[in-house]
Amino acid sequence: MTIFVTVRVLDRTVTLPYLCYRQIGNKTFQYGTEGKDRQVYSREVALRPHEAPLGVNCLTTDLEYFARDPHFNVALTQALDLLDDPGLVAEVARYQSLDKELRMAVEVGRRVDILSASFFKFITDHHQSQTTLTKEFDACKDRLRAGNARARVQQAVTQLANSKVVGGRFYWQGLTGLREHPNREAFPPYRREQDLAREACLPLNHRAAVIKAASEAGMESRRKNYYCRLCGLMGHFMKNCPTPHSKCQGKCHVRTDHSHYEPPFCGLERGARKRGRPARRGGASSTTKALWVGEDTMQTDD
Repeated sequence: MTIFVTVRVLDRTVTLPYLCYRQIGNKTFQYGTEGKDRQVYSREVALRPHEAPLGVNCLTTDLEYFARDPHFNVALTQALDLLDDPGLVAEVARYQSLDKELRMAVEVGRRVDILSASFFKFITDHHQSQTTLTKEFDACKDRLRAGNARARVQQAVTQLANSKVVGGRFYWQGLTGLREHPNREAFPPYRREQDLAREACLPLNHRAAVIKAASEAGMESRRKNYYCRLCGLMGHFMKNCPTPHSKCQGKCHVRTDHSHYEPPFCGLERGARKRGRPARRGGASSTTKALWVGEDTMQTDD
């Protein structure tokens, strides 16, 4: 719909064919131009005073009708379209938008009031607590003054300083005429409490000694139950066998780097050393020992 409206622009009167209406926020603007590709003018649309129609028996102050369920009130939309009054349409739209914003503002205000009340209660409780603490602190100071606590402690500290038994070599508040700790050199160098406790209860190599003793005890028990396949006796490992050639037959399978390889030695031809069965830790059974006696493979490693 094109409406020709005559308006005054500065010092001249211009006839503008208004092209459209546009709603921005809660306001409605009317846009128009002097012609194609010409400057566009705009103005806010508002409802002008109008006489009430005859024969209508409703309250003119009942404006809640426009904001009540606006999206479902199809009759209201049709009535505004029938009246063909852009100012009325713009004013109704503005009323609906402002009503919604006002309701949101009221809700936010209610929440702010709750927050303000909570904050006020917090401030009140804090002031009361601070007042109570201040009173207790002042009462404590009064009792210390009445008991001359500072003078008595000063006298005791002076006695300790004069007797060279005062402790705390890393802290000293100072006395009149005595700015440094009087007994600083009497203390040993700083050491950790853990180190002092450990040294007082245990030797420095306690852990290593315990591990070594346990290892030696286990090795001794294993050595007593070990069966040597070089000589056929028990009580020593093959690498410590005193007679490794006692069972050599046909060819010698004893390692040349054995501690008792010579002398004396068997003098037999060297044979290829095969990998034998690993020795059992708990000792070998009688059947296994009988089989080992007849074997030619000899292992010298533990």
